Amino acid sequence: MTSLQAIAGVILAGGLSSRMAGQFKATAVIGGELLLQRVIDRLQPQVDTLLVNLNRDLPQLDGHNLNIVADSLAGYPGPLAGLVAAFEYLDQHNSSAEALAMVPCDGPFLPENLVAVLAEALAASNASVACVRYGGQLQPTFSLWRRAVSSTVGARLRQQPQGGLKGLFSELPTVFVDWPPTEPDPFFNINTPQDLIKADQLLESLRCH
Repeated sequence: MTSLQAIAGVILAGGLSSRMAGQFKATAVIGGELLLQRVIDRLQPQVDTLLVNLNRDLPQLDGHNLNIVADSLAGYPGPLAGLVAAFEYLDQHNSSAEALAMVPCDGPFLPENLVAVLAEALAASNASVACVRYGGQLQPTFSLWRRAVSSTVGARLRQQPQGGLKGLFSELPTVFVDWPPTEPDPFFNINTPQDLIKADQLLESLRCH
């Protein structure tokens, strides 16, 4: 068992938000603040270095002093490209991080102990990847990856630019962490305007309790 001394994090905000009726997820407003800012506030205390995978300029983020990493491939390939971009940033900046936590920008109820739980599972199993499983469903974008797998991940992106993350779980030693049921769903994803309304209502109900 080897504990992780330093962990970086990346928030995936590099997609097209194609189902959001013209609204970009990262700058959608929930509870009076940007959705991306809410996720930043929940993930930043859990990691040593925070990155945001983003493929466009957003004036709303000016002054936020964020470490922005863009996909190296054009065409918005997906979360795999964001993971590779983050690994490349860590290499280029000689980061001491031994692992990289990945979360999506559209998960407003991201657990505040997510990284600690995944890191514990990663260390205990000596796996290369730890991924959340909730209600029997894998949540690939809520995961923790050892730096040692960066070359394998990069090779997969070159071979299958539009490929997803799940295929890597069969290639790499992966531990799946079954997250206990919680209200609201901690891995709730906002994909549509209706999801945004629901998330806003859930947040308001939390604030009333």
